[in-house]
Amino acid sequence: MPSLTSLDYRIGPKYPYIEVSRNYEPDSLTECIRKAVNEYREKIADIKVVKVETNSVLSGYPAYELVYTQQIGKIRKSILKCIEAGTVVNDMKYSVNYVMDQENFQQYYDVFSIMKDSLSIYK
Repeated sequence: MPSLTSLDYRIGPKYPYIEVSRNYEPDSLTECIRKAVNEYREKIADIKVVKVETNSVLSGYPAYELVYTQQIGKIRKSILKCIEAGTVVNDMKYSVNYVMDQENFQQYYDVFSIMKDSLSIYK
């Protein structure tokens, strides 16, 4: 199986980019979403928020899910579809991100779902 972190920003990812991160951010889920959307809008010119949910679960904790798209490439334009699923536990924000070109998004979505569902956060 190909590497799950290969990205070619000139034409979009050839394989999905999946990342798990942990950051100090003692905010509510709603505040995490607001900050994430603002941060993405500052960094990404062509962002379109597709879906925001606060009724998800990540490692057994209440979570949010943010889905957005972005256009990349000047000559050969490509649309990336991105998901950020996150939760706050003990004043730490944990998130799992999945980025893939929109055409092939479903091809690796199951890998992302398995990874997201297997994440364990201990208090």
